[in-house]
Amino acid sequence: MDTIERADQIARHERVEPDRRPRFSRAQLASVVVLLLLAVLSVTALARTFSTPQTYAHQIEVLDQKKGTVMGLSVSSAVASTAISLAPGDAGSAISDQLAGFSKDFTIILGAILLEKYLLTTLGFVVFGIIIPICCAMGALSVLLPRHNQWKGILFAFSVHLVLIGVVVWGSIPATVMLTDKIQETYDESINAAIESVSQTTAEAPAAEGSTGSGDNVPQDLVGQLSGAVNGAVSAVGDAASAVGNVTTWAQDKLSAFVESLAVMAVTTLVIPVLVPLAALYIVKLALTSALGARAAAPVARPHELPGKRA
Repeated sequence: MDTIERADQIARHERVEPDRRPRFSRAQLASVVVLLLLAVLSVTALARTFSTPQTYAHQIEVLDQKKGTVMGLSVSSAVASTAISLAPGDAGSAISDQLAGFSKDFTIILGAILLEKYLLTTLGFVVFGIIIPICCAMGALSVLLPRHNQWKGILFAFSVHLVLIGVVVWGSIPATVMLTDKIQETYDESINAAIESVSQTTAEAPAAEGSTGSGDNVPQDLVGQLSGAVNGAVSAVGDAASAVGNVTTWAQDKLSAFVESLAVMAVTTLVIPVLVPLAALYIVKLALTSALGARAAAPVARPHELPGKRA
């Protein structure tokens, strides 16, 4: 009996008490509440603010100015090409073909400007109305998962990466608009000069042909005006050879001006808006890789190595 009673006492003494601790700590619950509040704030306030054109009023104004410049360059290159093609002989046919090809290039640049303009408001809604709320929900789920669950780290890392990528891509659009605006200010004078020179030539077409008829007559068509502009350049020179040289020199000047304008618009509209987000994403990737690498390399204290514990 003594042996049995002693065994019962030992069993009662060694009986493991049930874990009465709450399933989730206060820190976990507080983190979940903060993430859910951030998701609601992003959907209700941030998405509405950053998806309206009024928020990007200055950037849209800059892009509209760019659009007007590109349209002016496209029309001027087509006008100059037509004017050169009407010159006597084939001296400027090669230059005329190159100028005609510029219209297609300027159309591509115009499409890039319109895309950049629409991405300003669209990305704001996508990032703050969709990506951030979903990532906050995934972050809250990762907080509630137990430590040994493999999805805990995956959900947390994926949500952080997705939020950073979305914010960087969204913020790079206004940043590139402001950066390219500063760059283009340096070349505005030469670009406007290229447009105005062609406009001035076509505007002087009626004067070159002389005024025939009253001002109530229907204006001449575009080909007639261009023909008058070229004939005005030809009539300024005495013989045909000098006239062809005059038109060729004018065409070469216009070609050089449009090549420079096309290069500037391509850099400020196609190259920089692509390089800036890529550079920002690369920096974010390096920062995240360094942070995760340092976290993985941090030594984990074993139970026998903790203070106050004996091996």
